[in-house]
Parts: sequence; C-alpha cells; structure tokens
Amino acid sequence: ITNSPPVGISFQSADLFYALRLYGDFKGRSILHPFRGRSRTLTLRSPAKTKMEAVETIEAALKEQGFAVVPDGTKFVLVVPQAQAASAVPRSSLIKPSTENAKQSKVIDRRAIRFISMPTVYFASIYADFSGRKLEDLAQNREIPRGAISFENETPLTREELRYAFDTVLAWEGFQMVEVGEKGIKLVRKVGFQK
Repeated sequence: ITNSPPVGISFQSADLFYALRLYGDFKGRSILHPFRGRSRTLTLRSPAKTKMEAVETIEAALKEQGFAVVPDGTKFVLVVPQAQAASAVPRSSLIKPSTENAKQSKVIDRRAIRFISMPTVYFASIYADFSGRKLEDLAQNREIPRGAISFENETPLTREELRYAFDTVLAWEGFQMVEVGEKGIKLVRKVGFQK
C-alpha cells in the first residue's frame, strides 16, 4: 500500500459489508467473509494519516469486535468470527492456472463482481454460467437451498481466483457446486454441515 493524503476514518455502527469493502480497497485485497449484508456492524474512529494506518486501525477494530483477520495469498484476506477462525484456512496458494488457455486467461476487472446478500439459488445460476455448465434443475432437490452470498472483488482476479472466491463463500453457507457429467453442475449441501 502506498502512502497517500490523510484518510481519517470514522464508523459508527457501520454495516460490516461496507466497512470490509473500504478495508479491502485500502488493503488492496478482495475480502472473503461469511457475512450477509446489513447483518453486522463495525464501530471505530481514527485519525489515520495513511492507507496503511487505516488498514491497521480497521484490523485492530475487527479483532476487538470478535473477528479474525487471516491473510490469504496476494489477493485475498479472510475475515470471519473468531469462533470460525480455525476453519478459515488460506488456500489461494493452491490455485492452479488453467492449462486450456494459459496465454489467454481472462482477468476480471476490479469491482466487476458485486453481490450483496444474493440468494444462494441465484448465485448458483451465475456460477453455472461462469463455469460454462448447465445448472441441474434445483426443483429436483429435496431441499431448495436458502442462504445468501455477499462478495465483491477489490482486486483484478483470474477466472481461477474468482472460482476460488466463489467456492469459499459458498462453503461458508454450507454448499458446494459439483460437476455432473460433461456439461452439468449442481448445487449441493456440504456433507456434515450444520449452520
């Protein structure tokens, strides 16, 4: 993070999603978190003089208010409740670039993706389109998935990095996408998951 003009910050019961968005912008990372929009808040006041000081202040406030901040490679930070810190295992270093079109790997621009409390069912449809697969009929599932996904890419991401982000936030909702045959994909509840 480069130093910049003063960036004093003040949050009074700020919606956590938007506070994390600002934190991601200052930190230069996409934030992966299991929070739905408007469900939690963050309060802090700081005369931060640089972006780095603002990052440190926000991280301290998150920790004070019961959140764990876990670095995840060069593009992500995981922010979870302290009780979930043990399950917030950074895995972005395992992302492998696509071998199909390695030279033409498309990069998704910063902030091109912005989901705020998107119902999991709709998210699954977008995931299927993104994967180039057909979403298997959700009506065939015994349990129509409920839940919501919030995510915004604060950094440019490759398709593989975006898929990692999608898989991570889906897992926190207790779901995963499973490929079916050559062209299908299905949203399923993770085995043993309890919310």
